[in-house]
Amino acid sequence: MCLDFFNRELYPQFLSSANVQTKCTFVWNRMLALLVKQSRGDANKIYMLDKVLGIVAGVLLRDHEVMHTALKQVSYHKIFIGLFLELSAEEPILENISLEVLTTFYNLLKILSPTNAPGFIHAWLGFISRMTFWGRMLQYSSFIVY
Repeated sequence: MCLDFFNRELYPQFLSSANVQTKCTFVWNRMLALLVKQSRGDANKIYMLDKVLGIVAGVLLRDHEVMHTALKQVSYHKIFIGLFLELSAEEPILENISLEVLTTFYNLLKILSPTNAPGFIHAWLGFISRMTFWGRMLQYSSFIVY
């Protein structure tokens, strides 16, 4: 809903003012992160995160079918990055589910792979190449290097 409003009403103004999109996305990310964090029980937190990411991914894929290469991927990229940074932070409330959060985002990236959504490839590569993502992945690596 926030993305649709931004794309319809605010995108022409966005070219002159990037603060509107940033504030809207930031507030939406905080709200979703708090929704996940404040859920009772670890299983409910992961379930809520899975549902939230599934809905956003579904909207992205629907928009991709409609717009193809004209997809405005910046908004989705900011949502996914913001949620990942919020939910992979080292907080006591998220300590027990950090591996599941990483797994959920891995599954999201698999669904949104360039074979499924070629119009999202730039944002997908931007997410994959983030040092924060790689740091979290390597933190839980089961491979013995030496």
